[in-house]
Amino acid sequence: MAPTLVAAAVGALLAAALLGGAFDRRAVAVVVAAAVAPDLDAAASLVVPGATNALFHALWLPLLAGAALYWDTTAGGESRL
Repeated sequence: MAPTLVAAAVGALLAAALLGGAFDRRAVAVVVAAAVAPDLDAAASLVVPGATNALFHALWLPLLAGAALYWDTTAGGESRL
């Protein structure tokens, strides 16, 4: 639990430091969600033994990021991400 809270806090600090004029609730929520997402595999380890720090870190997160990048580059002119 503590590493997840630390990731959320660091994400919020980075949002506050780097967003400048775009700093609002929604932007902070997106940054914190992105910082916490890889640590959510701890909950999956209750169902899948040995999934802690393996499921989202090594499998789903890179897969989803690759799919989003592929969609963004093939969808047309301007980037949507």
